[in-house]
Amino acid sequence: HLLFRARASVTARQEAQAHRFAQIIYECSVKLANRLTSIPLHLPQLPDETPEVAAEVTRATLGLSPDTPIGDVSFSIERAGVFVTVLPLSIERIDAFSLWAGKYSDKPVIATLGQEFGDRQRFSLAHELGHLVMHQSMRGTFREIEKEANRFAGALLLPGTPMHEELLPPVTLTSLATLKPRWGVSMQAIAMRAFDLGLITERQRTYLFKQMSMRGFRKREPASLDVPLEKPRGLRQMAELLYGNPISYQEFAQDVRLPVTLLQETLAMHAGTSVEASNSPGKVVQFRGR
Repeated sequence: HLLFRARASVTARQEAQAHRFAQIIYECSVKLANRLTSIPLHLPQLPDETPEVAAEVTRATLGLSPDTPIGDVSFSIERAGVFVTVLPLSIERIDAFSLWAGKYSDKPVIATLGQEFGDRQRFSLAHELGHLVMHQSMRGTFREIEKEANRFAGALLLPGTPMHEELLPPVTLTSLATLKPRWGVSMQAIAMRAFDLGLITERQRTYLFKQMSMRGFRKREPASLDVPLEKPRGLRQMAELLYGNPISYQEFAQDVRLPVTLLQETLAMHAGTSVEASNSPGKVVQFRGR
């Protein structure tokens, strides 16, 4: 089943376009992965848990601290064996989607589309991770599973204990803005999490969102609070291991039977060892040649 983080107005044609593009990139990644020792999958399956409990268990399974910000969401998910890709594609109504791929539907995939803001991208990744953890079999309406995935994302990115300690009353736009750079989550998502935790009332939540609408923050939060975009690493690092660094795109394209320009555009959206090894040695997805 395809699980989209998208507006309800997205068309079947738009979904099909995004799906087909991701399918091509996924098939390419499989060809590379078959020549390497892949990362084992460590992802819980929790269809009967609440989103909050599922997020707590997932943090533990991913080896993350229970009460500190997640430094790099995409890297944390990749390290658990999930294939994460960014498509060089922009469809206004679609942020990301996820699915269980492969012959036996046992390969978790998250695809995000080119996004402008890192806070939205991080929430999209966490939202799709929630689908993979809780919704491997579809139960409930689209609205219900989307709500559960949103609550999961909020709980994963903004754990309850530190939120109770840091979101002290009165909760204002200033307090939301103070927390955004630390947690890498939008002011709107923090306000929603505060409401889910009972730290603000529905009336206070409505007031905060009205204030953000008046200031144009619903579409564009202050530029001074921008969160950097993340780049997944696995796809490019596999290509570098097999085709050199810099990558021999001609050889790569011949092996996977895809246009050079498509591969270049796609891998430009991914971080490779050439960047990460020099700046953050620990942030390299560990593939090995067979």
